[in-house]
Amino acid sequence: MNNNFPNISLRRKKEEEMKKIFNILVFTILFSIYLPANQDLRIMWPVTVDTKAEKSVLRPGETVKITLLNFRDENNNAPTGPTAISDWQRIIVRSNVGLIMDGTALKTGTSQIIGSTKVFLLGKENRIEVYYRAPLRGKSSEVEIEIFNSPDFGPTAIYPLVTSTKGLLIAKVKLEIKWGTYFLLNYEENKRRKSGSKVVYTHEIKSVIRIDCEPWQTGSMLQIKNLVVLEFKGKADLISKNDHKEQNAISAKPSFYNTLVLLHLDPKTEKIQGIIYEPVPLNVSWQGDEIPIGPPDVVNVGPVSKDERGPWGARWQGSKLQSELPTEGKTARKVRRMQQFLIQNFAETQVHPDHIVKSGNGETFFAGQGKWEKSSGSNFHRKIYTWELHITK
Repeated sequence: MNNNFPNISLRRKKEEEMKKIFNILVFTILFSIYLPANQDLRIMWPVTVDTKAEKSVLRPGETVKITLLNFRDENNNAPTGPTAISDWQRIIVRSNVGLIMDGTALKTGTSQIIGSTKVFLLGKENRIEVYYRAPLRGKSSEVEIEIFNSPDFGPTAIYPLVTSTKGLLIAKVKLEIKWGTYFLLNYEENKRRKSGSKVVYTHEIKSVIRIDCEPWQTGSMLQIKNLVVLEFKGKADLISKNDHKEQNAISAKPSFYNTLVLLHLDPKTEKIQGIIYEPVPLNVSWQGDEIPIGPPDVVNVGPVSKDERGPWGARWQGSKLQSELPTEGKTARKVRRMQQFLIQNFAETQVHPDHIVKSGNGETFFAGQGKWEKSSGSNFHRKIYTWELHITK
């Protein structure tokens, strides 16, 4: 038995540390010699920058591009220099809510900055494009994005981006979140199938949909104004002894969706007990190797549990109530009251088990979920569906 392994590991670690120290010393010496002889290469940290956001008002989960351009130092000059030196300038971007989607995340404990924070290299183009995504849920209607310079400087191999620290605040961008009334639908699917000991097939799918609504006709209906697929990720693999094929989803678009959401209300309290809304079929485009088994080309974002009550009965009667109602006159009001009464009576049998309210505060937030699974040995097929209704009064 060889007992030298710990010593070898320790020796290698020390060698790596010494190599890093040597690189830092070489960089410092060469840079201190090279810089005074080339005055045009002096480091000029940016202290101001222009900002441009594609839009200033966002809906939940919406993404916007923010361009940071024309960085300038205290003398109102661009931080110029050779490509290597320009590429060493770091800019830190932070948002108080939501997510900075690109850039490099800082190492935990490196900085006292809170919120979503990423670091970027400025580069020779003197501009940075930042993609920001608004939160899916929350109460804050104002987003504040702060841009800092950084005192850290040098090659990323020696001074990693993840250890960068913030310097001076050089700009702010303010955005507004318009919450309104909306649904969030979340669907996840995972499948694994093994054929003998040679072939394994897997696929996984995740989607997030936001549906914007507004009150319509009666207190038990919402009219859909817009539907957006905020996120869709899909991957499929076919792994055999001699081959590995892979496909990835490149787009997912709804083929159609309902124009109304019916709310099942408690007849006495008028509290929301559940929702009536059919699945949203997404047509998925895949790219990559041809996989015979293949992931699904259509994904139904909706209930996944088995409904033991059967597909007919009151469901058929209730479906007729989703047609457009008259909006004016005494007769129209009478029809609406009749429709509402019928909806409330049919709702209990229409509401799919996954669409029954299972959590929330009973006032502005309601949520439900369902899960389906089929497994045999190491093979499985799972589907998870959750929905949320957010109401801003």
